[in-house]
Amino acid sequence: SVCAGLNRLCGIGPDKATVWSSSEPADTELPFWNELFNLRVDSEVLTALAVLDDKLMVFTERSVFVVIGQPSDNTGNGNTMTVQSVSSDVGCIDPRSVVSSSVGVWFQAVDGIYLVDRSLQVTPIGRAVQDELTSYPVITSACVIDRDREVRFTLQATEAATTGIV
Repeated sequence: SVCAGLNRLCGIGPDKATVWSSSEPADTELPFWNELFNLRVDSEVLTALAVLDDKLMVFTERSVFVVIGQPSDNTGNGNTMTVQSVSSDVGCIDPRSVVSSSVGVWFQAVDGIYLVDRSLQVTPIGRAVQDELTSYPVITSACVIDRDREVRFTLQATEAATTGIV
């Protein structure tokens, strides 16, 4: 899972427990990665990242966290990032389901679609599509259609399905 936030590129490290942040943008060089920019999240395996306003959202299968503050500058100084729990009873099971919109971040949990709103409240939001999710539980993509004020998900019955795609 990779996203653009905190004025950098952010991704989940290969250990699935660390958020990697790139260097700050500079006119004369491409972004680079350095362990000084990393942030370890002491929890279960990280599943997804998303940006909500000026905050980085970090998901596990059973929890949602928010990273507040800024990563180090390009010399490794000035890190003010802290990790705070937003929800410890629901999390994201698939990074393909995560999408940021003007109202918050949408994601798929074990029991349906949820929204983390701009005040960091986590709310089940997908009751109207629960029957579809029961028949087609694998979300393969998510996007925002601004002009229609919609969030759309593509679904399929199994990971390997070639038919039965919604």
